[in-house]
Amino acid sequence: MPRKRNRTKADPTACVIYARFSSERQRDESIEDQVRVCSDWAAGHGLAVVATYEDRAISGTSDERPEFLRMIADARSGNFGTVLVYKLDRFARDRFDAAIYRKRLGDCGVSLRSAMESIPDGPEGAILESVIDGFNEYYSRNLSQNVLRGMMGNAERCLANGVRVYGYRTAADGTYEADEAEARFVRGAFERASSGMSRKEIVAWLNSSGSRNARGNRWQYNSVRTMLLCEKCRGVYSFNGVRVEGGMPRLVSDELWEAAQATMAEKPRQHAYLLAGKLFDAETGTPYRGTGGTSCTGRTYLYYSVPTGGGHERRFPRADVERAALRALAAAFADREFSESVARAAVLAMESDADSPEARSARARLEEVGRREANILRAVEMGVVPPGTDARLAELAEERARLESRLSAAAEAVPTVEEMAEWVRTRLAQRPADTLLRNAVSRCTLDAEGNMTVEIPWRSSSKALSNGRISAQKKRRMPS
Repeated sequence: MPRKRNRTKADPTACVIYARFSSERQRDESIEDQVRVCSDWAAGHGLAVVATYEDRAISGTSDERPEFLRMIADARSGNFGTVLVYKLDRFARDRFDAAIYRKRLGDCGVSLRSAMESIPDGPEGAILESVIDGFNEYYSRNLSQNVLRGMMGNAERCLANGVRVYGYRTAADGTYEADEAEARFVRGAFERASSGMSRKEIVAWLNSSGSRNARGNRWQYNSVRTMLLCEKCRGVYSFNGVRVEGGMPRLVSDELWEAAQATMAEKPRQHAYLLAGKLFDAETGTPYRGTGGTSCTGRTYLYYSVPTGGGHERRFPRADVERAALRALAAAFADREFSESVARAAVLAMESDADSPEARSARARLEEVGRREANILRAVEMGVVPPGTDARLAELAEERARLESRLSAAAEAVPTVEEMAEWVRTRLAQRPADTLLRNAVSRCTLDAEGNMTVEIPWRSSSKALSNGRISAQKKRRMPS
């Protein structure tokens, strides 16, 4: 029997702060820093802080945190409508836990907000992720040869290099290790694919099971397809042309992998309609649907069609519709106000990524290396020179250089707002059509004359609508 939802109405003007630090990476004072930043954020957004929950020296990789669990239980009281954290990694580092407890808060009418991160959960977040991914791909080609050489050196040792792969997490030594909370869903997806289940059915199974993809979002057709085609699941490490068989833990057997690939090959996805579910008739609000037909010569024709009554339909060629939407997006991206708005949010999110747990660990290790070097030099000054002192200092110097290179690469990868805005205006429209239409379009309307309006899911800009036009138009009677 499904769990009964809590009917208590949460107070939308009240919030609580949850703060946490891990003893191996943070100071005790960081709790106060987090509370101060969150309190300022709440005051600036018209929220009253009614309680603070603090877990000290407890890792976020587990939900066994007394104050955290007390806060989740208190959410049922209806005394607050928002849980505010400094960053989302304070709430949970385990994505599975994060999805579960977000759902529990949501059932109580309570939202989770971050004071320092700007990627929202809804469709606005999708376009922001697309911008960041695209810029990273472009910018990575312009990194210095030293940084690239370092990353390639990491790849030779099968290190994660910051690449997130569903089913895995980064181990202490920088390599991949299996994340069993996610790995079980990977195996389940491959087993269902090999048995003939469609990818749409696998998407439904994953979402209903509480699983979320590598970005913490609900599974979609393409994210499942990417997972099922990823050779890493069978233990093949790959990065920028480096490919190492057995370079990471195996999640599925070769037999299961091959069976899933063979089954998917028998059911290829044909004629994807990238605006399906997003394109509506301007007058009636009726959704357009993908249709097609084959001529006597065997040529296939594809359309977006909408019924007009009396057994008739209006239809436009699929390619013309999608090209018009892409032209509308390009015009919006070229707008200076819109591009700067997106750029500011993207840079803020990338700065947050640069302060990842791996970067904080590298900084902590760098401090430890400095302390050890200082201790050795202090002993030398006092006349105490143990055997192997020179070799040890050389090892520490090499490790220092490696850590500084890693941190420098992370910092250099974050562009300025001006650089990002210029990229949005000049290069974002060159991203793959399927990426743009799926992530940068929330809704389109199309009237009988072929006039299209495209809505972009970006609330922080007034340039939310952009127009396009389709010249080709046909009206035909719908088949009985």
